[in-house]
Amino acid sequence: MKFCPNCGSPVQPNATFCTKCGFKLNNSNNVQVNQPVHHVANNTSKYKNKVTVNILIFAVLILLGGFLIYRQYMNRPAHNPNNPLSNTTIVVEDDPYYGNYMVTKTGFGLVYRNLVMIVYKKMGASSDTLKEMKSISPNEWFSYYHTGDSREVKDVLNEDKTIKDLFKKDYSKGTKNILLKLEPNKHLKVGQKVKVKVQIDSWFAQKYGIDATPLSIKISKINR
Repeated sequence: MKFCPNCGSPVQPNATFCTKCGFKLNNSNNVQVNQPVHHVANNTSKYKNKVTVNILIFAVLILLGGFLIYRQYMNRPAHNPNNPLSNTTIVVEDDPYYGNYMVTKTGFGLVYRNLVMIVYKKMGASSDTLKEMKSISPNEWFSYYHTGDSREVKDVLNEDKTIKDLFKKDYSKGTKNILLKLEPNKHLKVGQKVKVKVQIDSWFAQKYGIDATPLSIKISKINR
């Protein structure tokens, strides 16, 4: 294939004029046998631009997908730091008076501890204070909730006087009306998933950023 040296269009071997641009081809030396270099450069530039656009689109999709996966990961029961049901397993027991099942004292103490830790963290408690709170057994937290007699819980809650005074204003109103509800709460068995709901005053949850969304949690044990 021969090409016009002026515009690069293909021409017939015996042509005297380029049919594209009208350039006079009166000398065979004026006709180029190979494709003009500038056409190859243009094609290469277009190819590079296309590759760049595709890479950018792919990168955006990867970032968007990663963000969505991260949100789903953080919203799982075990990873949502603002839900007091996070990182819990449910042990239930018979309630002979009502004829249904309820969360054990230990389970309730664990959820209550998580709730108080969320509030203290929002108010700026130190990491050492939060670690101490987590180290106290759920049964101690249950005792503190019902009677206020747990010395361990009192000591850790009173470490920071500023937080203590702020929390005390809302404590009697906000954390003394907590209920844990199970759905269903009859004919349960180990390994079954039940919907667990923390019933708490809405104003208290909103003030401290508590996520009270019900979560499906597997029953690990049933005390009879």
